[in-house]
Amino acid sequence: MDAGLAADGIVGSNTVAQLNSFNVQEEPLSVPTEKDTSNGTYNTSTLDWTWFGTVKNKLSNGSNIKVLDINSGTTFNARKTYGSNHADVETLTKGDTATLKSIIGGSWSWTRRPVVVFFDGYAIPASMAAYPHAGNDGAKATAYTSWRSGGYGGGQNLDAVKNNNMHGHIDIHFKGSKTHGSNRVNADHQNAVKKAANYIKNNY
Repeated sequence: MDAGLAADGIVGSNTVAQLNSFNVQEEPLSVPTEKDTSNGTYNTSTLDWTWFGTVKNKLSNGSNIKVLDINSGTTFNARKTYGSNHADVETLTKGDTATLKSIIGGSWSWTRRPVVVFFDGYAIPASMAAYPHAGNDGAKATAYTSWRSGGYGGGQNLDAVKNNNMHGHIDIHFKGSKTHGSNRVNADHQNAVKKAANYIKNNY
C-alpha cells in the first residue's frame, strides 16, 4: 500500500497514526472569496485557509458568521465563542437552532458535514459536527456548572449565547485544525473541508 501498511482489515496504532496525519502536508486550499454584492462580481483573490496561521487569526471569539450546509443548501447564523484548535460555535437564535437541527434530520449528530463559513466578505471551506456539548444554556458562561451537555458532566460552562435553545456549542473545523480532546487532525473533518473547497471553486 502507499502508506506501507499491510491490508489486514484492522485499524491498528499505525493505521490510526496514518489517518491522523492526513492532509497536513497538502498544498494550501486557495479558494475564491465570497461574492462582492456591491457590484455583482466575484473577487478572485485567494487566501490560504489553514486554521493555524490564517483562519484562527481572522475568526476571533465573538465573531458572527453565516454557515451554509452544502448538502441541504440551508444556512444559519452563528457566533464563534470558544476554541483554539478549531472553532467552537453557537447558534445566534432559537430559529437558527431549529434550522440547524432540521439540517441534520432532527437529531444532534457528530457526523462531519461539509460547510461554507461566510465571514468578513470571505467564503471559507469548513467541516461541521452538529452535536452541542460542554455547555448549559441556563448557567453563567465560563462559570462552573454541575451539568453540561453531551455527557461532559460538571466543569466550565462553554455556553456564551443564551436563550437559543441549545446547550453548549458545536464544532467547526478548517484545514489543518485539530480536535481539542486528542490535539490531532481528524481525517473525516479534513475530507469534508476538501469537499467544501471544491464546492466553493465550482460555485463562487
